[in-house]
Amino acid sequence: MVLVFTTYLFLFLGIVIAHTQTYNIGVNGVLGKDFQYRITNDYGNGPIQDLESDDLRCRSKSTITGAGVDKLAVDAGQTITLRWDHANNTVVLPVLPRSHQGPCLVYMAALSTQGDKDAWFKIYEEGYDVKQKKWCAIKLIDNWGILNVTVPKNIPSGDYLVRSEVLALHPTLVKGATQFYPNCFIVAVTNGAAATLPKLYPIPGIYGYNDPGVYFSRSQNPTNYTIPGPPLFTGGENPS
Repeated sequence: MVLVFTTYLFLFLGIVIAHTQTYNIGVNGVLGKDFQYRITNDYGNGPIQDLESDDLRCRSKSTITGAGVDKLAVDAGQTITLRWDHANNTVVLPVLPRSHQGPCLVYMAALSTQGDKDAWFKIYEEGYDVKQKKWCAIKLIDNWGILNVTVPKNIPSGDYLVRSEVLALHPTLVKGATQFYPNCFIVAVTNGAAATLPKLYPIPGIYGYNDPGVYFSRSQNPTNYTIPGPPLFTGGENPS
């Protein structure tokens, strides 16, 4: 009986910690309170797998207005710090299981667009690090969920959505099995050095089920991996 209970307990814990979400954001390593700047997340730490759903934007079923959410003040060119964790937000369990291997991506969109239609540009991406032999998701685990990303200097000042995302690739090649874990935060960018935004893309619309970086399994050679989504904005940087 004890063995059966223990088995079910571990299975339950495996389900609970099998996913992740971004809890908070800050500037230069100084994080705000959990959820202080974050758009409502209606999925908890569960994934999105419907690539045609509007929920792919921020894991939110609501219209993205930013009402009632604080805005993180940041200068263009400064570093924002994002922190992922599992559902319980403790150090007892990992940021996400090491079986969840895949890339990290960060996008921005003007808040006034509500993330709708052609609104998004990519400012960060990292897939498989050949030198360290690690996926970005594994780096997140080893770095206690912390990722630093530079806000591009050459964007207009204003209020923006920052969309953080981790992909978990399936262990076998199964179409539609890749899991997406997006969250969105609001930042108020000052000292921008451009009058217009770069080329913009829609979410949903940036990913397809047949894309090489989506239809990919962990059993394949990771050095052949192609990060999905639109091109990285040349005004963005990948500090760590």
